[in-house]
Amino acid sequence: MCGPLSLNDEQFGYAFANTVTEVESAVLFERYAIPSPGRPLFDAAFANGIRNSCASVDTGNEKPGPLLLISGQEDCPLSEPFIPAVHGHYGRSGAVTELKQLVDRGHSIVMDHG
Repeated sequence: MCGPLSLNDEQFGYAFANTVTEVESAVLFERYAIPSPGRPLFDAAFANGIRNSCASVDTGNEKPGPLLLISGQEDCPLSEPFIPAVHGHYGRSGAVTELKQLVDRGHSIVMDHG
């Protein structure tokens, strides 16, 4: 379906490290950027449109576990409306669901200095 995907340092900086310095972005790129299979990304992106997708989530589960969604307001790959929409979707499932949006943070939220 789709071969390995690779980002160069500029693409990585835009998508993942847009809220940190160029120096920190370069460090993060060297440490974390690797070619990856494209299929999981496409499976996740189209999970709601493909019946029985391996990436779909059963929000009708009668005993859902708690869910904490964390997002950065400056996240490029996951634009601002996306995470609140996911939060609303899970919130209707009966799960204890909380959304924490962090100001001035991007997609590198779990690996940068902040």
